[in-house]
Amino acid sequence: MSRTAKSLLVFALVAFAVPGTHAQDRQAANREIYLYQGADRAQKLVSRAKKEGDLSLYTTMTPEDASPMIAAFEQSTVSR
Repeated sequence: MSRTAKSLLVFALVAFAVPGTHAQDRQAANREIYLYQGADRAQKLVSRAKKEGDLSLYTTMTPEDASPMIAAFEQSTVSR
């Protein structure tokens, strides 16, 4: 096995061996906002969504069916 292959193998094993503390922190934050019921919940959701910056939408809708929904979403995010 070449030195590069060994290095890649070690890197991959270390990456999987280290606990996912970042993922756990993110899950806790998501759980917190999901369970939050305050009057400003929508405002907090929008604020957190803007911090993320991107939205990935996976759907079985056709582009023609999805276009009005996408346009309404884009318009609402611009106006906030």
